[in-house]
Amino acid sequence: MKFNLNRVYAIAKKEFFHIIHDPRSLLIVILLPLLQLLMFGYALNTEVKDINLGIADNALNMQSKEIIRNFEGSEMFHVFGISTRTEDIHQAFLEQKLNAVLLIGEDVNDLQLIVDGSDPNYASLIKNYVNQALASKQENMLVDIRVQLLFNPELKSSYFFVPGLIALILVMISALLTSISITREKENGTLEQLLVSPLQPLEFIIGKLLPYVFLSMLIGFLILIMGLILFDVVFVGNAIAFTILSFVYVCTALSFGLMISTVSKNQMQAMLIALIFTMMPTLMLSGFLMPLESMPWLIRLISWIVPAKYYLKIARGLMIKGNNLGELLEPMLFLLGFTVILLSIAWNRFAKQMRELK
Repeated sequence: MKFNLNRVYAIAKKEFFHIIHDPRSLLIVILLPLLQLLMFGYALNTEVKDINLGIADNALNMQSKEIIRNFEGSEMFHVFGISTRTEDIHQAFLEQKLNAVLLIGEDVNDLQLIVDGSDPNYASLIKNYVNQALASKQENMLVDIRVQLLFNPELKSSYFFVPGLIALILVMISALLTSISITREKENGTLEQLLVSPLQPLEFIIGKLLPYVFLSMLIGFLILIMGLILFDVVFVGNAIAFTILSFVYVCTALSFGLMISTVSKNQMQAMLIALIFTMMPTLMLSGFLMPLESMPWLIRLISWIVPAKYYLKIARGLMIKGNNLGELLEPMLFLLGFTVILLSIAWNRFAKQMRELK
């Protein structure tokens, strides 16, 4: 039996109208990505602001006052006077009134910084900010080091997280939508009706995919536009290249969802599997939250099968660095390979299920 585009169109049309008339699907498609973007976007912020800094000045001269004025003039610090007694400093940390204390000795060059280390990452950032503020006032430096930061000169965390959020939300929503597509047919009893038709497995799968490709791409652009507006992220790359490579990533995620739907017994099981196998790997094994280079070799090896790892290179490369298609060929080929493998598995499993039911 030949491949028939009319049958593919009929399945795609049926699925599209089902989505429109299904409030649950519409809720997933529209509200969930926006809520995720807002929650993750505002929560995942590594920029340190409003540092409560206590300063004990034992020098009491023009130089020490200049150092204090330097911190008071910064929007990053809230400066408080504090005694040099160890008990007072310890109590201020216990009561969480201060994040750090700067002790200025009688010799103004004798400085000691005490930082609350209960949050190591936050403490490290505070230490760096204080050191930068002090270094800007050092007049007797032997070497003048000029630092140039490429692509993100202001070190905005949104430049780092928004591409990751696009990768996370796209893979979650795409896999979630298609994971319930075939299981819904099983629960509603309509799968048996399809089996008596001349419909082929490949036609059924492509017809199921097409509406979700359109919806997922629409979601992707909506997230991108909101990221640019709400979080002041730049986009310096080529929009056409971004569209093409995002389409490849969406196909990978949709194929994974289809594969899940062929092994799941009901929609709830399919949704749980989709969420577990998309959210955690994307958060932990893609380079979204932490660099893969700092992880053990076994974890880095596992990360090779996480599609979001490759899309992150694409999204950050296009949005922040302005990479072209040639420079992103490797991650694109990995995503294409994942799509072919996952679609093949879904096709073979569905074909096997159709033969068993017949």
